[in-house]
Amino acid sequence: MSVQKMPLMKNANPQLLSSTPNGARRFWRFLMLATVIVCAGLAGCVVMNGKDTTTSGRKIDDATFAQVVPGKTKDFVEALLGEPSEKKTKEDGTVQWRWRYSERHDSNTGFIVLFASHSSSTMTQNRYVEFKDGVVTREWTE
Repeated sequence: MSVQKMPLMKNANPQLLSSTPNGARRFWRFLMLATVIVCAGLAGCVVMNGKDTTTSGRKIDDATFAQVVPGKTKDFVEALLGEPSEKKTKEDGTVQWRWRYSERHDSNTGFIVLFASHSSSTMTQNRYVEFKDGVVTREWTE
């Protein structure tokens, strides 16, 4: 009885296709290593993105604040703008009200393993109204 050898494929690597246990082990090691490398590379492409906005105080738009003009009363101003953040009386008897508004934007971006960044910006608005004898004498924004 004679044993016939099966011809190998023309371009096949005989070491990887070898039916010996050593060749099979080498092929599986290669395959596992390739899988680990591909997975590690993909992990670096995961994107994290987070945005957060924090506010404090009351934001007063320009159109609303434009209604506060000299001659208006404290009652009118409080009804229009709400309770101020701060009330201060000066030595000369004038009263100064302040509305403070603050807005903070935080942004976090990251590509796992490769890159991470954080940025933050803060905008603050102060609106002031000054009264003498309960009547607006001036108003301004800082």
